Amino acid sequence: MRIKKSISTRLSLFIIIFTGFLFVSSSFAMFFFSKELIRKEAFTKADILLDNINNEINSFFLMVSLTVDNTSWNISKEINSPDSLYITTRRILSNSLTIKGSTIALEPGYSKNAPHYFAPYSYYEGDKIKTKQLGGGKKDYTKEQWYYKAKETGRGIWCDQYFDNLGAEILMTTYTRPLYNYEGIFFGVITADISLDWLEKVINSSKPYKEASMMVISPKGKYIVNEDPKKIKQPAFANAINVVPDTTLARIKAQMIKGKEGWAPFKANGKDMFIFYRPIEALNWSLAMICPANAIFKEVNQLAIWMSVVLFLSLIILFVFCYKIIRRITLPLRILTKSAEIIAEGNFYSQLPKISTG
Repeated sequence: MRIKKSISTRLSLFIIIFTGFLFVSSSFAMFFFSKELIRKEAFTKADILLDNINNEINSFFLMVSLTVDNTSWNISKEINSPDSLYITTRRILSNSLTIKGSTIALEPGYSKNAPHYFAPYSYYEGDKIKTKQLGGGKKDYTKEQWYYKAKETGRGIWCDQYFDNLGAEILMTTYTRPLYNYEGIFFGVITADISLDWLEKVINSSKPYKEASMMVISPKGKYIVNEDPKKIKQPAFANAINVVPDTTLARIKAQMIKGKEGWAPFKANGKDMFIFYRPIEALNWSLAMICPANAIFKEVNQLAIWMSVVLFLSLIILFVFCYKIIRRITLPLRILTKSAEIIAEGNFYSQLPKISTG
């Protein structure tokens, strides 16, 4: 009796298990193949994105440095008329809306026609260009990095990010170049200020994933651009390193400071993450994008969920279909089994059913 009642179910289950194994195996193979394709596509997209941003930043900062360099050659002619330096700084700003400020700071006491501390500064306030004297009130601007770094290195350089208390009063970076007269004597510096808001907008407007975060770090390992303003003055990855036992981010940070490029997986707060990084050669900075693995594989994970649901429903439908077909096929056997049970109970005159299915 037990065999009679379970043969359809057992045969249906056997078919479903075998078919399900084939479906699941092929689905897993397709899932991992698709995941690998998406991973390669995502990495290629990240490489192209970082290269494009890098080229845009390098081109922009190169343009700014060339503007300052080309202007610096004529300043020695204007040194006898210090007030004309205001015109020069205003002209630098009028030629580029992205340069927020410019100053020509003279070596204290160099010019007899100017105050001891003389640094005419032009800057944007809204859409208007305004001027001020940074050396007014005997302010010693020679202690500012944009002054002493140019004097010490003897060449044009980009400064680390800083908040400009003397000039535009914004977070910025400055290109500064030393000035020399025809005799090769140092007599001051010329600068161009770039607001880091511009850099942040360029970087964050290019994010390929909503969950991704973009950043720029300095050669000293500090954030220059970060979505969280509180981290700007902190060492890069300081908090994340504390939650990564194998110090993966510490090694990545060291690579970025050295000006290397590449990518690496890591874990942060139990989540799988990827970091892609490139050097910004013009500034000796490093650009990076951190993205959760879930964001990269979001589509393929959703596909896997839908495939699982469809597979489960398909197996149920297949089970019901097989069960009904098998029951129909085994109907003569069940009829014959029932007649045999009647005979086994002693009713030897019971007639056997007519089986016409062969």
